[in-house]
Amino acid sequence: MFYNSIMKKFCIYFFIFFLVLLLLFYIGECISLNLQKKHYSNYVQKAIEKTGSPPNTVITYNDNTFDYYYGKEKFHFREPSIVEEQSLSKEYFKYPSIIIAGCSYVHGANLMYKDTFGKVLSDYTQKNVYNFAIDGGSPRDFLYILRNKNMVNDIVNLKNEKNIEYVIYVFIPDQLPRLLSNVYKISPSFKLNKKNNTLTYYMPKIFFSGGKFLLFRNLHVFFVYKFVSKEKLSSLFSIYMREAYKEIKKIFGDNTKFVVLLYDIQNNNWDNITRLESEKIIVVNVNDIVDVDLSKVEYMTWDELHPNRKAWEIIVPALSEYLNLKN
Repeated sequence: MFYNSIMKKFCIYFFIFFLVLLLLFYIGECISLNLQKKHYSNYVQKAIEKTGSPPNTVITYNDNTFDYYYGKEKFHFREPSIVEEQSLSKEYFKYPSIIIAGCSYVHGANLMYKDTFGKVLSDYTQKNVYNFAIDGGSPRDFLYILRNKNMVNDIVNLKNEKNIEYVIYVFIPDQLPRLLSNVYKISPSFKLNKKNNTLTYYMPKIFFSGGKFLLFRNLHVFFVYKFVSKEKLSSLFSIYMREAYKEIKKIFGDNTKFVVLLYDIQNNNWDNITRLESEKIIVVNVNDIVDVDLSKVEYMTWDELHPNRKAWEIIVPALSEYLNLKN
């Protein structure tokens, strides 16, 4: 009898606790949602002030883009930049081509296709440039694409395009926390085998994954930013780059060069990443090859977060000279 009374009280208290927890979670979600709405309102206002148009007309993601579905994963790519003089002739694959990858910087957030890194690079070098970057992307997405050769083939057409001279991955510091928690999208996930520093793909089982629950996502991001060191994350990034290079050599051969382009306008020290040079991965810091301050507003899109055409028109010639890319 006494035992039954205790169990009854326990069940009541547990039920009350569960309801309070659920209520707190609901309140937290409402607060997070209101903050996001406020942020988006400010975002819209800034777009109108800077361009005269709201974001849905400024962010032209439908400009030379396509959706690619691979299983349950969806990728939103920019179209390849094919040299116009070659596109309708047998010269299409005459010169070595380039693959670029990364996040919104490379995808071209807030930019028309003609102003993106890929298009500016193709026009300047007169080489075909294939863009593997996705908005909000990270090395997780890049490695996933490389390990699924059918995806690479669908974008690049490996039967004809056999001469990939360079694969260029553009790094920005904001990609580091995305290795643990991608704040923008549900992203392919990999587990690290610490014994041999290899990465194994797995499907996330966490119920609160991706962008379904704003409060959980915001807390996750906060803890990643605040309590995981830059050194640890940059070391993990380097592991992703090593694994990517293995796949690049498998697909394209040993003659294809792999470049990590550091685009960090704060010019932090990235020792863990520069050590990749000892493994035949070329590491180039944007700040070492250009003599302008890319943090200035004149080199950014209206959101003052992403590089604009003016920035790429400075970077591309310098990078092309450094890597000897121009035909």
